[in-house]
Amino acid sequence: MKYYVLCVLLLIISLSVYSFPSQETIRCQTPELSSFEKQSISKYIRSANTFKVLRAPGTVEIPVYFHVIQTDSGGNDVSDIAINKQIDVLNKAFSGLDTDRYINQGPSAQPTANTPFRFVLAGIDRTRNSLWSTITNGSAYEMAMKTALRKGDARTLNIYLVRLTNGYLGWGTYPWGYSFNPLKDGLVIH
Repeated sequence: MKYYVLCVLLLIISLSVYSFPSQETIRCQTPELSSFEKQSISKYIRSANTFKVLRAPGTVEIPVYFHVIQTDSGGNDVSDIAINKQIDVLNKAFSGLDTDRYINQGPSAQPTANTPFRFVLAGIDRTRNSLWSTITNGSAYEMAMKTALRKGDARTLNIYLVRLTNGYLGWGTYPWGYSFNPLKDGLVIH
């Protein structure tokens, strides 16, 4: 199950890329997979296909918490409407209904698959803290923010919306990192 969350993380980060078309922008600060991790994932996928450990479409609901991190004066807000639209985008992409994306990418585009995953908005909170609103990956401020705000368990997706000023659009953690450091878990997105 945790390996499937990796797909979710990578999709969300890739969706945020559409807001920033410049090719010169550094897009993702998530660390590159090691050779061992790549081999482990390939082995897991092959075994899942061999033993038919696949789930029916729409049978896995992932609760999603959005944490909007504002400046002390309330800047960097993201509306509930925008967050709900993001949940809709995720559900369309993971249910094979993302026809706009498929049509607009030309003849080489592939339709999205109808996966087991559906995303349910579990909550939205807003925190005013200028120190957290422009965090960097691995910083003490990131850990303080996630420690204070994180909700749920390994099956829960926590998304932190911040104003990154270092050229990155965001970063995420890999599912296998949860057992080592559950408080670091989640996505940070610009």
